Amino acid sequence: MARSFIQIDSIDDIDLSRVSVGNINDRYIDKEGNRYATRFNLRTRKIDIIRIALGNDEALHARMKHRSSGQKKDAEDESIPAAPLSGGVSVPDWVTRAAIQPDESIDNQSFLNSLDQESSKISERIRGIISNMKNSEAFEGAARSSGNTVEDVILKLTTMYDREVQENLNQTQNLVSEFNRFPKPPSNYYIHLSRKQKLVVEGMSEDKQMDYFKAFMIGSVFLKALEGSFSIIDKSREAAKKVKPASLSHEKRMFFNNGVEACDIVETNLREITASAYGWMKNCGIF
Repeated sequence: MARSFIQIDSIDDIDLSRVSVGNINDRYIDKEGNRYATRFNLRTRKIDIIRIALGNDEALHARMKHRSSGQKKDAEDESIPAAPLSGGVSVPDWVTRAAIQPDESIDNQSFLNSLDQESSKISERIRGIISNMKNSEAFEGAARSSGNTVEDVILKLTTMYDREVQENLNQTQNLVSEFNRFPKPPSNYYIHLSRKQKLVVEGMSEDKQMDYFKAFMIGSVFLKALEGSFSIIDKSREAAKKVKPASLSHEKRMFFNNGVEACDIVETNLREITASAYGWMKNCGIF
């Protein structure tokens, strides 16, 4: 169903002081056929005016409305899409809290090609942390005092790994293979987008649209795997605080220390890969 537009003479007629929650979704069209919308900017906490691109049905409705009101517009000019909306997806809260900045210097295709191997590395590193913690048997004393068993601590970490990390890494690798070898028609990916994202994509060229689909479909899942990896590191550190290394045998203490040290090293690697993934998705118009 086509959306109705409020006719204005120019963008200056949009009074932001009158925009509220009830009318923030209104759309405007000026005498030149340029279309606008308003949105709440989470970063600045202010209302922004954005120029929008429309779907075919909305564009046709807007043209007919102008013609019926006596407005004339060159046909070629009408066919030119408006500038796309910036963004379309909010940056995950955990990325913001971790103060990770996007590495926009990343080469999009090179990063995409590296994701299969990077996924395998992340899986191996997180498994290494859990393995060292398990072999150290360092949680036994703390587990007894809390009424649990040492297996319960490791089981929780392993379950988190299976559900939040490995499952998403597998899906990441499957999607990379799909896009590189047997990509589906764009319409198959388009249906997964939100309404706002569809407005963003409609203003892009076909090549840019496919880049957007890749970054959104793959990147969203990959970020979930990264979030899960950070969570396992946090949980491992919490458990390690309850351990007294001096009470462990030399061999067990080595496993424990290796696990603790690995948390720091892996976290650094994860921050780097997250910055790259963030930059890649931003380059492709996701954020």
